[in-house]
Amino acid sequence: MIPYPGPGEGPTVAVLLDPVIGSQPARFFWEIWLDAGDGEPELYESDGSVRGHLPGELVQALREPLGRLLRAKDREGCPVPLEVALPAEYFDTAVHRWRFDDIAELNDTGHLGARRRVVLRSLERRGDPDKLWAERWQAMAAEQRFGGWRTPARGAVHTDRSYREAAFGLIPVMCRPAGREPGRGAMRLALENGHGVALWHIDGHTSRACPETCDTLYAKAEELLGALGSPAELPDRLRHIRQDISEQRADGAWAEPMALLYDDPRRPLPAEETGTVDAPL
Repeated sequence: MIPYPGPGEGPTVAVLLDPVIGSQPARFFWEIWLDAGDGEPELYESDGSVRGHLPGELVQALREPLGRLLRAKDREGCPVPLEVALPAEYFDTAVHRWRFDDIAELNDTGHLGARRRVVLRSLERRGDPDKLWAERWQAMAAEQRFGGWRTPARGAVHTDRSYREAAFGLIPVMCRPAGREPGRGAMRLALENGHGVALWHIDGHTSRACPETCDTLYAKAEELLGALGSPAELPDRLRHIRQDISEQRADGAWAEPMALLYDDPRRPLPAEETGTVDAPL
């Protein structure tokens, strides 16, 4: 199991997707950043478009520059991790399903999430981390046992206090999308109260009542999280499950639609430049 790199522990590549202000439907400008392992990310390439890109156009727009950088930084047996930073309302973007190869094999292992550790980060957290986020991360990293926290739980009303006081070894797990209610509210509370790791179902239900399949998802997530010796193991463990899925090992199918927030405050995203970017007239 390859642990996710902390500060000074190895390179990471980050794609920042910034929504174009006032655009309907949503469009994004992109930036690609490289942290060579010294904790000082440098801008590798940025979007030269005028209007940004629709979600369905991002793979094509990023294929050449991002693919070039990933190939340059990959090492035998250790592909460089990819972080994609988005506003929380777009956390259901299926980044781990992106593929940059032109030819799809029958058993497609070309999806990014089967080949490399792919995690999401909160674009709103770019720049210096707040105290609550940094302190919770430090306390979580010191834990030795981990489990899933079903949120929002059946019949429970979660508050800022419940998220703030949740045990440090508990990882929020949602059977719902993070971009639509009630999952959206749960994700907002998690981010505002310092949580840096979470799992959610990007294609899940939005109804208040859970179908029976949710119990299976939570049981599988609990099994995954209970096997961790450190949160840094989670991205690669999830990648292995996705690789198994692509090789038609159906017992891991529950994990295919799961997205992973892994937002390390010790390696903050580059701060936003002054000024705003508006949609062109």
